[in-house]
Amino acid sequence: MIEGTQFTVLQKLMRTLFDTAVAAVSAEAVMPTQIPRAAGRTAIIAVGKAAAAMMDVALARCDGDIEGLVVTRYGHVLGRAQDPRVEIIEAGHPVPDENSLRAARRALDMAHALGPRDRLLFLLSGGGSALLAAPAEGVTLHEQQDIT
Repeated sequence: MIEGTQFTVLQKLMRTLFDTAVAAVSAEAVMPTQIPRAAGRTAIIAVGKAAAAMMDVALARCDGDIEGLVVTRYGHVLGRAQDPRVEIIEAGHPVPDENSLRAARRALDMAHALGPRDRLLFLLSGGGSALLAAPAEGVTLHEQQDIT
């Protein structure tokens, strides 16, 4: 059995390992350090539990005419600075809800509005399948919820 000082040392080591692993997969660490400017507009759609963090990094590393959409689970954008170029939709996770449908429609509308000189940057993290739900024709939201 581990006791006293040994436990404290082990606890600190485990915390250091955890923090190192989380930092290694953070948006800051894994996204490109520079995102080239588009000839036209750039639409950034970030979806998933890390969507807000990914959008923050993308906005810091990309310039030009930008329109953004963050789709994340409820409560995952608290305390973040809001950028007027970015729309935020919080939706159901792990089970999709009406906002998941609304988010999918909004993302599709943004993509369809792009022209040949524009660029779409799609950032995806875990949770996207519930947060951005567009059931196939003939499948209802209720059926998708039951399947999930």
